[in-house]
Amino acid sequence: MNNRTNKTPARVWSPFQNAVFAGIDAAVKAKEGDNLTVLARAGSGKTSTIIEAINRLPRGVKALAVAFNKSIAVELKEKMPGSQESATLHSAGFKIVRREYPKIRVDKDKAFDHAENVLRAAGRVDPRTFKPKRSEVFKVAKASQVARETLSLNPRDLQELVFKLDLNRNGEDFPLEKFCEAVIATVDSMLTDTKRLDFSDMVFLPVHHGWKLPIYDLVIVDEAQDMNKAQLSLAQSLAKPNGTIVIVGDDMQAIYGFRGADSGAIGRMTAELGAQVYPLSVSYRCPQAVIKLAQTVCPDIQPSPSAIEGSIRGIDISQVVKQAGPGDFILSRTNAPLASMCLSLLSHGIPAIIAGRDIGARLANTVERSKTRTIGELLYWTEDYQEAELLKLSSLNFRSEEARESKEQEIRDLVNCLHALADGFRPSEPVSSLVDRIESLFSDADPMTKVICSTVHKAKGRERDRVFMLDNTFRKNANKEEARIWYVAVTRAKRELVRVSSPKS
Repeated sequence: MNNRTNKTPARVWSPFQNAVFAGIDAAVKAKEGDNLTVLARAGSGKTSTIIEAINRLPRGVKALAVAFNKSIAVELKEKMPGSQESATLHSAGFKIVRREYPKIRVDKDKAFDHAENVLRAAGRVDPRTFKPKRSEVFKVAKASQVARETLSLNPRDLQELVFKLDLNRNGEDFPLEKFCEAVIATVDSMLTDTKRLDFSDMVFLPVHHGWKLPIYDLVIVDEAQDMNKAQLSLAQSLAKPNGTIVIVGDDMQAIYGFRGADSGAIGRMTAELGAQVYPLSVSYRCPQAVIKLAQTVCPDIQPSPSAIEGSIRGIDISQVVKQAGPGDFILSRTNAPLASMCLSLLSHGIPAIIAGRDIGARLANTVERSKTRTIGELLYWTEDYQEAELLKLSSLNFRSEEARESKEQEIRDLVNCLHALADGFRPSEPVSSLVDRIESLFSDADPMTKVICSTVHKAKGRERDRVFMLDNTFRKNANKEEARIWYVAVTRAKRELVRVSSPKS
């Protein structure tokens, strides 16, 4: 008779994880407002650590796990005790707003309506000519959303942000200063509307008015490095005065500053909260060879004791089409090289897509804005477009040279991407042919049946057994932002990293 049981063996937690569990337990029991920062490196099992920490809480402790998006919130909730909560900050904020304005309803067009009223009052939107000015209203509405999400409500911060996010495209007839004045006026106007709220209001209104919901003994904020200032401020308002806030994230993966995330969020909040830092340094994703490479910019990341050796090798760019296959990642710092690579793969019968439907939409919109008829006319137009955008950029007083360089690179990348996508077309062919190609190549899908050509920003949070990295597109040593982007790229690989060189290297 076989007396063995089929029980799953208990999970063995690392010393780093056990230290986090003990730190959270002590802080919650002390009820003295002690806070923690969990510095979780790439692939370090932060989600399972969060769940286990909540599962170990003493009876009666009320906890909230704040997730960056709804899918993560659902995943956390499914694995947490039923008495504990998981939510996005938007849903938590909505609960607070509904407490203050019980009859308020969600209306995604709220910002557009208020922007239209502001522009009408300023004489910029005449009822007889409203249709051609419609895009202007959308731009002001979108910029007001960004202003609320980032708490960028002073002219200098807002001007930089509006230009950085390309929210005032082709704004020669609507100067940036006037544009920002319209944005601030729109935000002010929206504050008087207590019957409707949009997505950004869910976070902004509680922070702006100082409304709080301090009912939790423990608030754990996941992916803190990707959050903006308004989101982080709201998270702080959810804990009791003597409660504990745990900030979880990886400062080396803070690469979304271009879209309004607070790139220094983890360091700033650690200081503000007086939080004790607990490292989660062991990566359970990457092989030893990859970790050794990642340590050149992030010395404290460590391989798992059971990690395979893995491999890093170099090839010439001409070899990619002979070696890449379905399920692989091809990563680049910029989009233009991906366009050429994807077209090359397809021409060799290898199924491939480019990650980012929003990127494709922006390229298609740029083609439409050019008002050109043929591809030859479009390519000629892009030269004037790039020169004008870079000139406009030179007049702005950016907070850092990094921010300026990043925006310059973005402008050039857009133009280069259009040129790469136009390869193979005759100059006389209509631009509609190029738009059709763009729409067929860019996707948000993540299939294992195709090669995924992706920028690092689009690949963040994902992983693949084999990753091809277009080395010459990266600028690891240029500045801290570029080093972080390089680090994220390297740590996507689970087994093999292939560094691709080209004659431009």
